[in-house]
Amino acid sequence: MAEKYGEIPKDFKGRVGYYWLYYKWHTVAALFVITVLAVGIGQCATKPRPDYTVILYVNKSLPMGYAEVMGEELAKYSEDLNGDGKRIVSVIDTSYNANASDYNISQANSTKLAAELATADTLIFITDDPKFADLKEKTGNGELFGSYSFTPDLDGLAFNLKATPLYEAINTDNFYPKNLYVSVRRTEGLPLKKSEKLHEKARRCAEFVQRITEEKPVE
Repeated sequence: MAEKYGEIPKDFKGRVGYYWLYYKWHTVAALFVITVLAVGIGQCATKPRPDYTVILYVNKSLPMGYAEVMGEELAKYSEDLNGDGKRIVSVIDTSYNANASDYNISQANSTKLAAELATADTLIFITDDPKFADLKEKTGNGELFGSYSFTPDLDGLAFNLKATPLYEAINTDNFYPKNLYVSVRRTEGLPLKKSEKLHEKARRCAEFVQRITEEKPVE
C-alpha cells in the first residue's frame, strides 16, 4: 500500500514504528494541546467561586495585594451562598487617578469599570468622594444606586465605612481616604433578562451590606 511517506508495513510493530517516524510531532503537538485543555478545565472546575463580588473604585491606584486583603475582611460578613463550604468575596479593583496613575493602569481599570457597569454582574460598590461623584456623572445623577435604611450618607445612596471595624482592618497604613462608602446598585429598570434572579441577587447583596453597616459578621 503506497502512502505519502512510503509503503506502510503490514505487521503491528512495523506500523507503530512507521507512524512514530512520520507522525511523532503531530502526536506530540496534539498531546500538548489536550494536556493544556485538561489542566485549564480542571483549574476552572476546582477554582473557588466567590459568594459576592465587590467593585472597588477609589481615586488612587491600589498597591498589589490590597484588593485581596479587603476581600478577606469582607468575607467575615459573607454567607456561603453557593454552598461550597467557603465564604469568599472577590474585590474587583477598578481604581485609578487619571492625573497620577500609570496610563496603562488607568486605561485597563477604566475599561474594566465600563464593562462592569454595562453588564450589572456586580451590584456592590466601594468608592470615595471623587469616584462616587464620577459614577453619578457617568450614570445619571445618582440613578446607579438604590436607597436603603442603612445607607444614610450621600443623599441616602451610601454608607460611610469610616470608624467601622472593616475600615480599621483594611486601613492599617492609612492608605484609604477618611470617607470610604459602600453602596448597592439598584436593579429596577435594568433591561436585563432573568430580572427575578437579578432582584434576588440584589436582595442578598443588600443584606450583606447591611451586616457590614451594623457590624454583624457571620459566625
